Amino acid sequence: MQTLYILQNGETNQYKIGITNNLNRRLQQLQTGCPYELKVVKIWTHYNRKIIEKYERVLHRYYTKCGCRIREDGEWFTLRVPDIAFLCKPNSIAEQNETIENLLKML
Repeated sequence: MQTLYILQNGETNQYKIGITNNLNRRLQQLQTGCPYELKVVKIWTHYNRKIIEKYERVLHRYYTKCGCRIREDGEWFTLRVPDIAFLCKPNSIAEQNETIENLLKML
């Protein structure tokens, strides 16, 4: 199972959007270098790695276009409450796919 994760950096509005096949291990790796507790906000799962990579690529492109990317080459974004609500909405693979397709139309 492949996982796209959204992590919040403490109580800040900084979020990491990334992918992994082992969320617990990845969370431990990231927490080591982070002064605030990282919290899992949402996970999207899929059996196909290429689809999860597409999800990540589209979300990164969309939030970069919106000016939310913190560093040009990073996976950290400054997101607002409506952004998080939007990202937390999909609960099924069909909803995930629909969300990504809608974002692609806006790019």
